[in-house]
Amino acid sequence: MLNRVKEWCRKVVHYCIYGKVNKNFYSFNKNLLNQINYVTIRRAYLFASILFCCLLAFILTAGKFKDLLDIYIKITIFFTAIAVLMFTVLKKGYHYARMLYYIFAAAVFALSIMVGTVMNTDKPAVCFFVVLVIVPVIYVDKPVYSVLISFLACVAFSIVTISVKAAYPDIVSLDLINVVECFPISAVFVVYIRNMYLQYMQATIIFQEKSETDRLTGISNKACTDDLCNGYLKSKKGIANSALLVIDLDNFKCINDTLGHRQGDEFLNRAGNLLKEIFREKDVIGRIGGDEFLVLMKDVSDIEVVSKKAAMIGRKIQNIFSHLTVTQFTCSIGISLSTREEPLEYHAMFCRADRALYAAKKKGKNQYAFYEDAYSEAENKPFMLIADDNEVSRAVLCSCFEEEYEVLQAENGAQVLENMKKHEGVLSVVLLDMEMPVMNGYDVLKSVQNDKGIGQVPILIITENNWNELRLLELGAADFISKPFDPDVIRKSVENARRVSATANSPVL
Repeated sequence: MLNRVKEWCRKVVHYCIYGKVNKNFYSFNKNLLNQINYVTIRRAYLFASILFCCLLAFILTAGKFKDLLDIYIKITIFFTAIAVLMFTVLKKGYHYARMLYYIFAAAVFALSIMVGTVMNTDKPAVCFFVVLVIVPVIYVDKPVYSVLISFLACVAFSIVTISVKAAYPDIVSLDLINVVECFPISAVFVVYIRNMYLQYMQATIIFQEKSETDRLTGISNKACTDDLCNGYLKSKKGIANSALLVIDLDNFKCINDTLGHRQGDEFLNRAGNLLKEIFREKDVIGRIGGDEFLVLMKDVSDIEVVSKKAAMIGRKIQNIFSHLTVTQFTCSIGISLSTREEPLEYHAMFCRADRALYAAKKKGKNQYAFYEDAYSEAENKPFMLIADDNEVSRAVLCSCFEEEYEVLQAENGAQVLENMKKHEGVLSVVLLDMEMPVMNGYDVLKSVQNDKGIGQVPILIITENNWNELRLLELGAADFISKPFDPDVIRKSVENARRVSATANSPVL
């Protein structure tokens, strides 16, 4: 019973101080709260300055309340000056939010107390009780602070009322009774409103984190990673040096096959945590595929730092499951650079890093390669994608083109679309089998036809059945390759398809 009472008291104290959110919510989201509060306070100052300008204009035009002219001028200048300051010098001064709020609250409460006492000694102070409800709600903070501000304002109001309205004891009694009644009502209202907003904000933050975070590894997912890299490289284009690392776990399927999918998930989780340990908090770290990760290093002053980081990743990846098996699991890394001399956008950097990754894998895996070192202009080969769920068929086709092309492979239709989007702009031709799992050739052609970005790549259909050739041509197929394969016929078909595609896509003079 005693433990239940203690737990209930603890919950009550937590509710009064922190509200219906975790006590760490305020420290974890300090910057976000400062930004929200700063914008709110800035609007409050702007609104107050406009309001008092209107009141000042009313006094001047109506000719009434001339005795208040001096004080209204001072109040108008005060609010206007701070509003101008916040929109100019302190336009990004989020860390000043609390200080500016306290100044605003003190000024508004002082004004409402003055209006309700000094300026209306024979009337109840109605405006003070209105302000008592409104002002504490403006600033998003722990509920206890809002209640404390209200309490201090009530104490100040009571002292001024007793001293100024002594000649009207009935009015004093009425104001004090109103204070005693309104303060708890105001406190409950403020805490309720504050809790509603905090819970809404917490739910929004959690939803945003979940939508931007890869659940398995705890780092950014592909969509969030792309957005962060895109935004940064566009904003810093030509200003700062950056490095993009595409990291692929070598033979990851072997981990699932030998240790099980559960251990495979654990390996990915540890790899994500490893990247967070190696790189800085300001760098972008994300998982962009099943066993593929990406890191954007910001403000890289020395290329040696990038090399050391890449080598460190390779060493530490090998240690992840060293206690479970003698097999060393490794990774390959492709790196591209954006410099002040040659600034690149995200898509171009990613394509270069991906090509460097392919070069690292081709050299034997378990190493890293820079795009500049892996490819010179003379050595740069066009990319070809071979999609077939039959490993033997893929091997035969690869042997036909490996000297002329950098050959990518896919086992199903979903991988085809993923590779075509990833290598958009550098992919030259696709050899597509019609009978594949997940998505067949028809589904792939339909998706490609609806995507203008990848719809220009010539696609040759691999088939041994009587598919509807007319329908395939309508969907954008460039040609057909029949099984069993004739290498000379395949090469000529690919050459013709690329030539036709190049002619069709060349600009008309």
